[in-house]
Amino acid sequence: MQMARVVVIVLAAGAGSRFAADSPEAPIKLLALLDGKPLLQHVLDRVAALRPARTIVVLGHHAEAIEHAIDWHDEQRLRNHEPDEGLSSSVWLGLEAAARTGTDIEAALIVLGDHPLLSADLVARLREAAETTADAAFIVPRFGDSGAPGHPVLVRRSAWGLASMLHGERGFGPLVASQPSLAVFIDVECEDPDVDTPADLERLRVR
Repeated sequence: MQMARVVVIVLAAGAGSRFAADSPEAPIKLLALLDGKPLLQHVLDRVAALRPARTIVVLGHHAEAIEHAIDWHDEQRLRNHEPDEGLSSSVWLGLEAAARTGTDIEAALIVLGDHPLLSADLVARLREAAETTADAAFIVPRFGDSGAPGHPVLVRRSAWGLASMLHGERGFGPLVASQPSLAVFIDVECEDPDVDTPADLERLRVR
């Protein structure tokens, strides 16, 4: 599956409350600095290097501050006006916009805005798995010894309509957990590199 047929959806609408509670000097998690750049900037720069058909960024909490702080590429920016409905509401908004991109789009890659070490190699593995498993609706990485599922997740276009069933903070996670036959899982040796707390960020800083 070529990136020219993939839309990337970056979820950046959350409040980051766990991070802010422990880091009053940097209350907006996605703007916390890693190697001199905001976390979200790292994500967007890495996504741009993938050269997808389109990148859609779903903003919500702290949207105005994020809009002004980020050096944008050519991303389409959406506003989730009800971000407290959870991550699932942003997934739905992003997929609605992706569906309007063009009929040649085969899949959406759902990326979290707090994954500054987004791996091009992992994305390539997801795309390769999609090529060889045409029946799988979702291609999902599983991280570390625990095998916990995480992001980015490749969602085949035929499954986008399932987003209408989602609610809460886990996106497609509960659906995949209840119907694992819908997914192909890719095992990744490292731990999930998301940043939920200042301690997570500090681990990345000393990596």
